[in-house]
Amino acid sequence: MTLKELRLSKHISQNEASLICDIPLRTYKRLENDKEYVNSYKYNYAYKKLEQYICSDDMCDKSYNIIIVGAGYVGYTLGVVLSKNNNVTLVDIDEDKVKEINDKGLKATLPSLDIYKDNDVDYIFICVPTNYDNDTGLLDTKRVSQIVSDIRSVDNKATIVIKSTCYIGYTSSLNDKRIVYCPEFLREKYALEDMRHPSRIIIGSDNNKDKSVITLSKILLSSTFNRPNVLYMTSKEAEAVKLFSNAYLALRLAYFNELDTFATDNNIDTHKIITGVSLDPRIGDYYNKPSKDGYGGKCLPKDTLTLANQTKGELISSIDRSNIKRKNQF
Repeated sequence: MTLKELRLSKHISQNEASLICDIPLRTYKRLENDKEYVNSYKYNYAYKKLEQYICSDDMCDKSYNIIIVGAGYVGYTLGVVLSKNNNVTLVDIDEDKVKEINDKGLKATLPSLDIYKDNDVDYIFICVPTNYDNDTGLLDTKRVSQIVSDIRSVDNKATIVIKSTCYIGYTSSLNDKRIVYCPEFLREKYALEDMRHPSRIIIGSDNNKDKSVITLSKILLSSTFNRPNVLYMTSKEAEAVKLFSNAYLALRLAYFNELDTFATDNNIDTHKIITGVSLDPRIGDYYNKPSKDGYGGKCLPKDTLTLANQTKGELISSIDRSNIKRKNQF
């Protein structure tokens, strides 16, 4: 069986095959079409990857009706990926965005209580932003709470899946066993790639043996190309995984920024020091590029501050102080 025949037997497109094999689409097409590539290293690598690939259709026994509230980079990307095997409706307050999504062939609508009244809905994902609240020192979850309240008000039996970043203990405070916390770990510029090749899937529930929770993991797995580990834990543990992960990334960036500050002040070569440090396999050559602006983005600053306020830890609290100092220097 040729590479092309193998791909067709799995009912996947060339674009999907290139993502599964982590090979650029143009290169993948050459592997299929140009005879000189047959039995080359890349050809055999792609063949093995496709051979091991489990078809998404084998993961779930049916299509599910899914609502995704919030069509930002998390919600929209999730909608694109899940819509392959399920009936997905995206909900967003931005009328222009809703129109644009509908024009692209996905289903989207503006918020309304009527959306949640459909008893055929199986899962409702909440993917709205949670900004830092200066008054509480935690993430502002008011919008998430309002959506949960709206769903409860119509007595919908769907499983609620929170993907918005929350402070540790928020989900359990809602006191509802049908609510699952399932954090995302997406890079903004690579959201689709990360959604299809996640590093792990975290399921946070106080009722992990429930059928709807097990089915949720199958739904999420069916949208991936790499079959990542699925970890089941409590909602508090899942919330902690999210915040501690982002705080570590912020810590790493702050560390290399301080290295760069020292090197600059002492007229020595930052690049050479980082190269020497990063060749230690325990440290690794990644996430080590200094920035004059410190670390930024939508997530790292607010998540690190929230965790620092919850843990009261000296190390985590110092990350934000280091970042502010770095920004002020430039």
